[in-house]
Amino acid sequence: MIPYSRRPAMPAEKARIFAGYKCTVGVYVASAWGWDEKWQRENFWVNHPLAEFEIIEVGSALAGGLHVVADPDDLHLRMIFVLPEFQNRGIGTTLIREIQTAAHQCGKGLRLKVISHNPAAALYARLGFKLMDESDSSLNLRWR
Repeated sequence: MIPYSRRPAMPAEKARIFAGYKCTVGVYVASAWGWDEKWQRENFWVNHPLAEFEIIEVGSALAGGLHVVADPDDLHLRMIFVLPEFQNRGIGTTLIREIQTAAHQCGKGLRLKVISHNPAAALYARLGFKLMDESDSSLNLRWR
């Protein structure tokens, strides 16, 4: 695993964050629901407020993004992406394990939604997430 850090996202990084999301998740979104660029740009920040978003860095390079929120029962992993040049190096697995530890320490589970044909679904299964329910295009998963 290569070392990484997490920090709050800054307003000046919004374009880079959206570009990272589009690069890593866009193909799955497009195949599940279609990709409407205007809608995606407008709604990304509605669903993932900048004040709650974290940057994943390797050195000083943007390596990905993360959005986790808490409700009374669970932490909810709303968004995680790791840019292609940093994938398959253990960052995603380590990040999810960190969030699982945080959930466990506060007596909560961890939930997420993943597009059914996104290869990340296999990672979540390997990390102990169980299927809660599914639609034609996505899986709702929960750990613990």
